[in-house]
Amino acid sequence: MSQKGIIHWIKYSVTARLITISILTLLLLIPLLFVQYLISERADRKEQVIREINSKWGEEVILQGPILELPYKVIKTHKNIEEKTQKTYITTSEEERVAYFLPNELNYDISASVTSKSYSIYESAVYQSDIKTNGNFKLPDFKSKDIDPESIVWEKAKFIFKTTNLKGIKNTLQFEFNDAAYVMSPATAISTTNNYRSNSSQNFTLKTPYLNLTNQSFNDGSLDFSLFLKINGSEQLQVVPLGSITNLKMKSNWADPSFSGAFLPEENGTKEITDSGFEAEWQVFKVNRQFGQSFTAGFPSLNHQAMGVDFLIPADQYQQTERTAKYGFLVIALTFIIFFFIQTITKKHIHSIQYVMIGVALVIFYTLLLSISEHLNFNLAYLIGAISVIGLISIYSYSILKNKKFSLLILGSLTALYSFIYATTQLEDFALLAGSVGLFIILSIIMIVSNKIDWSNS
Repeated sequence: MSQKGIIHWIKYSVTARLITISILTLLLLIPLLFVQYLISERADRKEQVIREINSKWGEEVILQGPILELPYKVIKTHKNIEEKTQKTYITTSEEERVAYFLPNELNYDISASVTSKSYSIYESAVYQSDIKTNGNFKLPDFKSKDIDPESIVWEKAKFIFKTTNLKGIKNTLQFEFNDAAYVMSPATAISTTNNYRSNSSQNFTLKTPYLNLTNQSFNDGSLDFSLFLKINGSEQLQVVPLGSITNLKMKSNWADPSFSGAFLPEENGTKEITDSGFEAEWQVFKVNRQFGQSFTAGFPSLNHQAMGVDFLIPADQYQQTERTAKYGFLVIALTFIIFFFIQTITKKHIHSIQYVMIGVALVIFYTLLLSISEHLNFNLAYLIGAISVIGLISIYSYSILKNKKFSLLILGSLTALYSFIYATTQLEDFALLAGSVGLFIILSIIMIVSNKIDWSNS
């Protein structure tokens, strides 16, 4: 084939057009990947700013306590052999250990006032909370833990309280029992991981001074207590159900709560969500949990058993933009197919550079969507971006084809395509069904239109 023939084949052959369009579509995947990277970068920036806001105000809160800490003594026997005489003799030593006992009944009454705190273009849900805690401890059954009641070091007894957020505490924490109040002060920090969120959290321990308890401190075998806590936090507020019976009541002005953790609130009329906020109640029995009422081998991490609520800003434009951008290849391919059919049926010539211009306009839609959604809500950003790109391509197609009919056809096709993509990304649970049905309809249309093409002109 001569050079002139090759040029003619490239210009007029259906096969050559398809090859060219396929190559251009694949090449446009490169800027689409950069768009995906840009979305991830902006999402990371948002998380960084939110972490800065939360660290200054007060981070997420997980509460555990109160817990009774009781030291006890263990007599250890050692068998020794004298080297010279090889005689065996027995020695004993005293070792002090610590046992932890959980409340019999534990009640939390929490009121949280939530607002959004902004920095730059980002905002985080922060709250001020009043937390009332009361309940009782039963006199521990030491023998069930193989502890000699006579070995208890009562004069070193303490009550401890654990939280992931020391910075947010806004009052002097006083533990009250038997008509006396004891100030709780920070002790050491224990690193733990919260299984219900992606970030690591740290449990800080607050302790009373030595209380010099006795058996008589438990009136009729029970010791009643109360505790009041004011704490600032952000995004999450949870408690660990340490009681044999744990009752949690929570109310807030936040109208869009996300109940989270190991246990959900009761559904028997105790949960109410309105435009002005929510009220919810939890009740957890020890049989529902994965841990007992006492520990002698150190206090374990129990954050994964916490229950409560997440206060999150409902809109996540980056997640929605990312889901939309995943359809970028489909949008480019279908748009090129529309122009290919029009070009082939009308015998109009569309240069490869013009295909590139159309493809670049389609890619720019996602940068428009990303940038506008950072300042407006996602739905409005999608509408503005779609109208801009569809209008640009429709006007550009008229300048190429010089035909209002086909320009209107492109306008209608792109409008339907962008509407389909929007609906699919918004459906979530039914996205796969909607996408499959939509693609089936699109394929049917392509098959019908393709019958009008003379494929023998290759």
